[in-house]
Amino acid sequence: MKQIIITLTLLSSLYANQPVMLESEEGIDPCALSKVQGLDPRGDGFLAVRSAAGSSHAMIDKLYNDQQVWACDVDGKWIGIVYGEKCDYPTSYSPKQAYRGNCKSGWVYNKWLLQIAG
Repeated sequence: MKQIIITLTLLSSLYANQPVMLESEEGIDPCALSKVQGLDPRGDGFLAVRSAAGSSHAMIDKLYNDQQVWACDVDGKWIGIVYGEKCDYPTSYSPKQAYRGNCKSGWVYNKWLLQIAG
């Protein structure tokens, strides 16, 4: 019984979903335009997008060098991003709230993002 509880706890943390939170003040964008950079094409060649901040969480997507994303949230060394083609840019969010637009969202390790505007 104890092993089942531990296994269920580990599985629930693996598939946990941490929403990307957005907050902005008047006249200030809630997110910064960034791009994926520095990935080794001879290595994995992709940046894992996770369901929550941390490498133990489920990978929900892959990004590649030069793809642009909106960096909107921070949790330690992890960045909450909003991304995708033909999606609405996250604009004014007050008070702080979870992103619920038509873009994809998730978490990436900060080492592989370069802020280019915002």
